[in-house]
Amino acid sequence: MDTLADIEKYQLLLDAAQIGWYEAYFTPGCFIISDYVKKLTGHTNEVLTFEEFRLMIREDYRDRITFEFATVKINGVYEQIFPIYTLFGVRWVRSKICRRTVDEAGNVVAFGMLELLSSLENNEARLNDRARINSLLMHFGSLSRALTAFVRMGNLQEAINKVLTEVLNSLTTSGHVYIIQYDYEKYTLSCPYEIYSEGVISTRSTLKDISLHTLAWSTQKMMSLTPVILHTLEDLPPEATAERQLMESEQIASLMLLPMVIKEKVYGFMGVDVVGKPRLWRTEDYQWLSSIANMISICTELFMSEEQAQQERDNLDKVHRILNHSEKMLRNIYMNLPVGVELYDKNGILVDINPKDLEIFGVDSREDVLGISLFNNPNIPPDIADKIHDARPVTFRLNYVFNKIRAYYPTCKNGYLDVLTKISMLYDSQGELINYLLINLDNTEKTIAYNRIEEFENFFTLISRFAKIGYAKYDLLTKEGTAIPQWYHNLGEEVETPLEKVVGIYPHAYPEDVAVITRFFEQVKRNEADSLQTELRIRTTEKTEIAEGDEEEWRWLRINVMRNSLNTDPEKVEMICINYDITELKTSQLKRAKAEELDRLKSAFLANMSHEIRTPLNAIVGFSSLLTDTDSKEEQQQFMEIIQKNNDLLLQLISDILDLSKIEAGTIDFKMGEVDIHAVFEELVTSFKIKMPEGVEIRYTPGLPPCTIQCDKVRLMQVLSNFINNAIKYTFSGSITLHYELLPEKVLFSVTDTGEGMSPEVQSHIFERFYKGNDFKQGTGLGLSICETIVKRLGGDIGVRSEVGKGSEFWFTIPYDIKL
Repeated sequence: MDTLADIEKYQLLLDAAQIGWYEAYFTPGCFIISDYVKKLTGHTNEVLTFEEFRLMIREDYRDRITFEFATVKINGVYEQIFPIYTLFGVRWVRSKICRRTVDEAGNVVAFGMLELLSSLENNEARLNDRARINSLLMHFGSLSRALTAFVRMGNLQEAINKVLTEVLNSLTTSGHVYIIQYDYEKYTLSCPYEIYSEGVISTRSTLKDISLHTLAWSTQKMMSLTPVILHTLEDLPPEATAERQLMESEQIASLMLLPMVIKEKVYGFMGVDVVGKPRLWRTEDYQWLSSIANMISICTELFMSEEQAQQERDNLDKVHRILNHSEKMLRNIYMNLPVGVELYDKNGILVDINPKDLEIFGVDSREDVLGISLFNNPNIPPDIADKIHDARPVTFRLNYVFNKIRAYYPTCKNGYLDVLTKISMLYDSQGELINYLLINLDNTEKTIAYNRIEEFENFFTLISRFAKIGYAKYDLLTKEGTAIPQWYHNLGEEVETPLEKVVGIYPHAYPEDVAVITRFFEQVKRNEADSLQTELRIRTTEKTEIAEGDEEEWRWLRINVMRNSLNTDPEKVEMICINYDITELKTSQLKRAKAEELDRLKSAFLANMSHEIRTPLNAIVGFSSLLTDTDSKEEQQQFMEIIQKNNDLLLQLISDILDLSKIEAGTIDFKMGEVDIHAVFEELVTSFKIKMPEGVEIRYTPGLPPCTIQCDKVRLMQVLSNFINNAIKYTFSGSITLHYELLPEKVLFSVTDTGEGMSPEVQSHIFERFYKGNDFKQGTGLGLSICETIVKRLGGDIGVRSEVGKGSEFWFTIPYDIKL
């Protein structure tokens, strides 16, 4: 047999059948095309770039066909009918991928055919388009019902089973729809969810605690986030022996497995199999089912977060109960102290008094003295009263004469007492005076007094240890002084460590916090300051629940440092320091903030998605019904345009959801290559001209210098397109201008419009997820948030400048040499 002659015969046969072939190389972005394709398209070179072929596709099909062909890089399933511009005018062609390969470097190459259709087949193409629209309507309806199930049902098990039932009913074939979950501790997989057709045997019991090594080929695919799409058993590679045996035993003819990611980790996968007759999976099937899988992943994570938030709220209640118990214990200690204690408010009015104080001064009941004024006490000398007025702590002894206070409060005692009194001021966290604290000691009998002081010191130590309050007094210049053990413990130091190794150094503290205290000490030495209240973080090996991941663990202290105004020695700078542990308070605040944020994110996401998916679906369903009820070509064309517009809107919404899912999963990828910025601007202006409202012009600044950078062209155009679409929504006259400027080491891009502009309040939130400056405009509030993530990942910055009534300018920068 003459091989060359056979090849010529095959070529004649293909030409007669009006069929050509192509090889698509996704890394460089080009095709190798056959002679027939060259003759049909008028292209003189066997190399045809993706962009050149995209421009050959008729405008109303161009974006959709380009988007769907890009999915070949992931799943290898593609067959579409669409019109292109040829040497013979507009002709309909069928494009189908026959084979897809991936080399060791990860480069994807696809071999396919391009067939010129006859006029009869053009009618079939229209029917195919209508069937495709009906299929999309069915799939989008399934998506809407699935999302509604998650919104309305509080039970995750019921919601997922309802979603899987929707998927099985939409397939119109017999088989199973199930979710496989990985157990990384046991390294096994199990099937917690399964829905199957009538007459089909359940596989859930057999898929329980199966070792991941058993199904090694499919496990490797899922771990690498690669979907498995099998039209028939013949699509299985030789190494998938276990998978083949399992499919044959269950009479499975076709299969699709889609990885599910929760908290940046492969949680498992969603599987759809067909029993009996094989199914030829289409691009729409993959997009629909992958959207369902991603939706289940996101909603499952939200339900898990809600459970975690509830647990944290329960823990917070437990902390509050512990604090209440502590308060009762402290109150018990206060009531049984062997010294008299009086508590006055900031105006000097008595608000509390302990039993020992009542005993010292011969008062029968607390009610007899509550409400008296400290400053009206006739036994307090004027100079002491002045110091109290000035909020200066003071300790003094006096002969307390009972005859002087008969009109002040009732007492059963006579004569006088030798009383030692200490008056201190209590402050809140803002440094505001809230109370005067008086401690009274009956000093009549010295020995008894000394014993009581010692006992009081023991109680004070107990309170200090229980409340984690530390106290120290030292000379700032010589670092000499004393400190109680709790002061050392709070700072992470060993008791009796020399103060010169602690004061001003604080080796276990956070450096930035130490710098604040160091600056204060310098100000004290220059007589520029005399007190400081601040927070100090101390490194610890104890679990604090504040640090996350690999962060270091820190305890939080409140530090009050003041210069001792009672010290009269000019050679000393005596400081008093009080520190107390506020880690529990910080932890409680953090848990509450996390719980509230999780609730807000869940509610915002579900509410936005439910509304935004329902709106275009209602339009598509409504006008699809009207399409069959009218014979007017003009109305049919108008209805088709509305359906297509809402279809594009829904596809963009699903794309945003997928991008959000990739961002949350950490799987968003970038394909770097040389990008001609000037060509990108021309392409954007050309493609958006047909979308411009009447009276609005889109353009780019003339005379821009040529510039080529290393970047991901698709992501770059995604950001610019989002900016342009945003400008179109708010611009009703004037222009939308694209511009770039070459700066040192980076390029500055901007999109400027003459629209409504934004207030400073809207600008401060514009890049937040789910935020919409105008709730009456279409959109999910995800686009600009995704743009910010893309720009940050590319190493650039993003921002907006706007003024109400004068328009807005959205800008971002990209480095010339991006390092991901």
